[in-house]
Amino acid sequence: MSINATNYRDIMSKPDLTAILGIPTYDSLHKMQIELKTNAISVHSNKGGGSHGHLGLIMTGPQYALLSNVAYIKDPHPGELVIPQNATRVAAEAQKRAYDERIRVFHEVRGVEQALIQQIVAAVEPEYLVAMKDRNTGQFIGNVQNILEYLLVTYGKISASQLNEFDTEVSDMHYDPVTPVDTVFNKIEDLLEYGDMAICPFTQPQAMSKGYNILNKTGKFRESIKEWNRLPALQKTWINFKVHFRQAHAELKEIGALTMEEAGYGQAAQANMVNEIVTRVSEELHHQANLAFGTPPPEPPAPLLVPPATAAHATTDTILQQVLAQNQELMKMLAAKTPTSSSTNNRRPRSNVSASKRGGQPTYPLPAWATEYCWTHGKCSHKSSKCRNPAPGHQEDATMEAKKDGSTFGCT
Repeated sequence: MSINATNYRDIMSKPDLTAILGIPTYDSLHKMQIELKTNAISVHSNKGGGSHGHLGLIMTGPQYALLSNVAYIKDPHPGELVIPQNATRVAAEAQKRAYDERIRVFHEVRGVEQALIQQIVAAVEPEYLVAMKDRNTGQFIGNVQNILEYLLVTYGKISASQLNEFDTEVSDMHYDPVTPVDTVFNKIEDLLEYGDMAICPFTQPQAMSKGYNILNKTGKFRESIKEWNRLPALQKTWINFKVHFRQAHAELKEIGALTMEEAGYGQAAQANMVNEIVTRVSEELHHQANLAFGTPPPEPPAPLLVPPATAAHATTDTILQQVLAQNQELMKMLAAKTPTSSSTNNRRPRSNVSASKRGGQPTYPLPAWATEYCWTHGKCSHKSSKCRNPAPGHQEDATMEAKKDGSTFGCT
């Protein structure tokens, strides 16, 4: 059987790889590896499931298993065809056709691999590949994977600390289910690729374990996780993991189950957010009272602390009603302290008070949120430039460090 010589390089997506000038680095080798994968997958093949071209020439068996449940096997030359003498004509012709196909596939794989090696040789300066070249024949030793591994180990290897740092980043990832679940898968596959480049590959069980933990932290995929756990061990592959949880995410989205709590905001986070809103409102009311009276404002009612269990089930309207009721109570207490027109003269004097010594400064302990400095009021909750009740001669640019003969209240 005659084999047609095919120039696979010309039919690849990127015939000329990006040249690596000087010593190869991790970044330049990583870019070259991506371009090689693009070229390998651009040549169709029925091997390895038929969906990834000749990508199996670039990737190791475990790496390829993350993409396909069917392995990419690089078959050796089938040798000479031997047809039994007692074979029928139909059987002999069938064997001949099968043999011719094996020969064709063998030369196809060999041709694609040679084209990929030539692309590497053209992209990397010769002195950095000399160790992979046979001095007698001038041919390069090994296959594409061998050459790539040599370059990575020699020039672009990632340190153990760098790999560990990225591993920790992935393990600590917090996923918001409102976003596509492939956000998680891509992050993990980036780590797997990082491990491959560091010649410290991760396994499929490790990849699934990381994805499992990230999704479980959301509290959203509990039922889907239970279903996954019930699957037979042989079905628990990275590919099936992605299919399973993509479907789970689609179903949750379809039934409108991506609520606030289930979309990455757990009970504790929701309660904290409510309490933070209440605290800010109360602080602002205290600030207004301080400005209005120059005397201690009435003690507010106890803070509205919403426990996680309550926050998880309370509706937005319910929470807002609780906040409103508490603030109305505080406003009533402030109104009782509001000076009438007859008591206006009891307010802190202004015109006859020097700029350096002002009377009427409050004597009650400062709250924790009073961390700013005002020329008129001393240490309080606002800056000089933001003062709404300034005394005569007020200096807007006064600060805690440069008081400009302003108030020293609370500063010692």
